[in-house]
Amino acid sequence: MFHAASVNEIPEDEAIIYSETPPENIEEQQDDVPVRVLDDFAVFDVSSNELVPIAQLYYQNSRTFSASGLVRAYVCDQGNEDEEDSEDDEKNSRIRLSTILKFDVHSISEETGDLDSKIYLQTKHAWYILSIPSQQYKPFYAPFWIQHRVLHALVNLVLRNPQATFEEFTESFSDVNGDESARENAIASVHVLGRVITEADIQSDDVKAYATALFPDICGQDYGLDIRRVNLATEYLDLDLDDYLAQKGKPRRQRKFSSDEEQEVLKHNTSTFVTPKVSQIMRNLFSVPLDVAEIPEIEDDTDIIAQIDNLVAHHEDPTSMKWGAKENGLYRSIIMDGVEYCVGDEVMVSPGTDENGKAAQVSKTDACQSPNTYANRLWFCKICYFFEKVVDGKKIKMFHHQWLTHGSKTILQETAHSKSLFLLDGCDDNPVAAIFKKCNVTWLKPEDKELPDDGAPNSNDFHCSLIYDEADAHFIDLPSDEEMSDLLQGEKPCLSCAMRKQREQLDDPVVFADGYLRHGISYHVHDFVYLRLGKETAGLLEIGQITKLGSPQALDEFKITVRLLSRYERQDCSELELLWDEALERRLYFTDRVHAIDYQQIEGKCYIQLLTKIEEIEKWVRHDNHYYVNQQLDARRGRLYGMEQGAGGLGTGLDLSGFVETKYAVEFSPSAAATYA
Repeated sequence: MFHAASVNEIPEDEAIIYSETPPENIEEQQDDVPVRVLDDFAVFDVSSNELVPIAQLYYQNSRTFSASGLVRAYVCDQGNEDEEDSEDDEKNSRIRLSTILKFDVHSISEETGDLDSKIYLQTKHAWYILSIPSQQYKPFYAPFWIQHRVLHALVNLVLRNPQATFEEFTESFSDVNGDESARENAIASVHVLGRVITEADIQSDDVKAYATALFPDICGQDYGLDIRRVNLATEYLDLDLDDYLAQKGKPRRQRKFSSDEEQEVLKHNTSTFVTPKVSQIMRNLFSVPLDVAEIPEIEDDTDIIAQIDNLVAHHEDPTSMKWGAKENGLYRSIIMDGVEYCVGDEVMVSPGTDENGKAAQVSKTDACQSPNTYANRLWFCKICYFFEKVVDGKKIKMFHHQWLTHGSKTILQETAHSKSLFLLDGCDDNPVAAIFKKCNVTWLKPEDKELPDDGAPNSNDFHCSLIYDEADAHFIDLPSDEEMSDLLQGEKPCLSCAMRKQREQLDDPVVFADGYLRHGISYHVHDFVYLRLGKETAGLLEIGQITKLGSPQALDEFKITVRLLSRYERQDCSELELLWDEALERRLYFTDRVHAIDYQQIEGKCYIQLLTKIEEIEKWVRHDNHYYVNQQLDARRGRLYGMEQGAGGLGTGLDLSGFVETKYAVEFSPSAAATYA
C-alpha cells in the first residue's frame, strides 16, 4: 500500500501551525523545538511512498522515512491526546513531514515519573506526538501500539504495586470506572483501535515477547526496581529470575540493528528444529546434526468418536425436520431433532467423498492431524440457504453451504492452531441430514488476535480470519463488511457463488478508445506487461511492451501486439556487474521479437525505466515489479551451443551469417574436435 499525497498537503518547512508561536530568532529555534500533535497520519518510505509498519523506525538503516497527517500545536494541559478531538479541525494543516530523525517510545514523564505512553517522532523542525492513525495506516500501526501500550501499563502498574495480580493488570485496560490510568488506557484504546485492549491481546505471543524483552531492563536500570519482588514477572511474563540475576552483573550489550532484518534473525545461535519427515529427507545434506522436534501423538476424544459413530444422520425422517420461514423461494431455517439451524450458522457435517482423492489422502496423514477431535473426524461449512430437491419422486431437504477447512488441513498442517478454520472459495449442496451439530465460530478482523491454543480435544469453539486458496496454497484476507454487502446482493446469499460470478465478469476485458480494463487493471499502448506465451500455466513469465491494440468486433478477435524484452545471461556480464547481483537480476534489453497475443496471455503490469546511474538503479529496483534497461536495442548476436558438431561446417556457416556466434561445441571424434583448436 502506498501513501497518496492529498491535494492540500503542504511541506513541513512551509507550514504555519494554528495557535503555535514561532521562535523569534534562529538561536531560540535551535534550543526550543516545538511539540506538535499528528492526527490521521501515515508513515512511509520517502523513496517509494510505500507505507511501512511503525516498528520499522526502530531499525537504523539506509531507508529514509517520512510521515503525513493533520498537525496542530500541542498544549500541555489539553489532557490525553488520544481522547482529544480538535475543535478546530478546519484550522489544522495537512503536512508532509521532512525526514524522520528520531523515534522515541520510552520517555519518562517529568511530572509523574511514569513511563510516558505517547509515541514521538522528531524532524529537524519539530517533535510530533502520534495521535490517531489514518484508516489506511491503522493495520501498520495498531500491532506495535498494542505492544507498546501493554508494556508501559505493566511497568507503571508494578511501580505502584509490585504485588499486582494478572487480574488487576487486565482490568486496567477495560475498567472505565477505575482509576485515572485505567480510564486513560480504555479511552486511548477505543480511539486508536475502535475497542479496548483485551486479554487475548495481552496474552498474544508478539505482545508477551516484546514485554519480556524490555521489561527487566526498564524496571531494573531505569527505575532500580528489584523484579524478584514483582509478581507479574513470573505470573504473566514467565521470566526465569535465576537466569536474569545471573545476567544482571554482566555488562549490557547495546544492540546494533542491521539494515537486513533477515540477517538479524540469522545471528541467533539457536538450534534448528525440524520435523521427523524433514530430518529423514535432509539429514545427509548438512554438516551439522539437525534437532528433531518431537510431535506428540494425537489421541482423539473417545466420547466424541462415539457420538459421531452413533450418528444415524437423523434417519432422514421428514417428521423430525420442519421448515422455518420462506423467502424468495428459499427457506431461512429448519428445525431438526429439536434444534433450529438458520442461514449463517456454521455447522459440522459428516464427511463425504472428496473429489480430490490426493487431498483426501494427504488430510489423513499424521502431519495433518490436530489435537481437536472434531477437526480430524468432521468437515466444516457455513449455511447459505435451504431448499427442497426432488429425487426419484421424493422431496429431499437440502442446504447450500460454503466450505471451511481446519488449519491442519492447509499448508500449516501440524503447526496450525487447533481452533483455526479458514474459509474456502468453494460451495456445495448437501442433504440437511448430513449435519452433525453446530459449531461456534468467531470471525476475526485483521487487528484481532487469536486466543492462546489450549489444545483441548473436545472444544467446539473456533475462529476464522482468512480465506485459504487451495490451488496456490496461500491465504487471502476476508472481504470487508462493505465488500461482503456488495457481493451478497443476489437472491442466493453465497459468498463463493458471488466471488465466482465476479471473477467471470472481471475475466472479460472492457475495451475503450486507447486501452482496455481487465481484472481491475487498465492496459494501454506502451505499457510493460508480464506474458505467458506458451501453453504452460506455471513457470517463468516473459516481459514485453504493448505496441498495438486491435479493434475487435468480438472478444475472440481482440489481439494485442507486444515487443519482447529479455534478461541478460550471467556469462554476458563483467565481474564488476556480477558483484552487483540484485540489480543485475532486473536488467533487461529489448529484442526484435514481436508477437500478436490474446488478452488472456497477459498476466499483469510491470514498470521499466531507462537508467544508467548506479544510485538511481539501486533505488528503483528496491521495489517489486521494477526493471531497467541500459539501451534501447541489444544488437548482439545469439550464441550457438552445438552438439555432435563434427568438423563444424554448420556452426561456421551460421557464424558467418551474422545472426549467431558459435560459442561452444561438443564432438565425440578427437580428430573432428581438433578442428576447433
